[in-house]
Amino acid sequence: MNRLGSWLLLILCIVSLLTVPMVAQKTSGTIRGIITDPSGAVLANIPVVITNTETGLERTVTTNTQGEYVAPELAVGVYKVTVKAPNFKESVSSNVDLHTSSTQTLNIQLQGGIPE
Repeated sequence: MNRLGSWLLLILCIVSLLTVPMVAQKTSGTIRGIITDPSGAVLANIPVVITNTETGLERTVTTNTQGEYVAPELAVGVYKVTVKAPNFKESVSSNVDLHTSSTQTLNIQLQGGIPE
């Protein structure tokens, strides 16, 4: 290989190594938790609305059979988490602060009664 080809290969390798860390940077976070009733029993198939209070963007996820919900890849910011279920009062959790590459756990126990 000639001298020019060697230099080009070296430059290509250096540029490749410098761009790998930039691709690996994560700029989002996750909100997760478990929804239960007053007795502590998990609630399946419950919609959980997660709203970015700065942008107004909403994402709705649903609890699984273990009462767990997960909302990955959310933009960094402050969120409001709202849970509505039949025969339970609505639950609103405000000021859920989400940071880069973090997982915020928010377990919610719904209270029985007539929804407000």
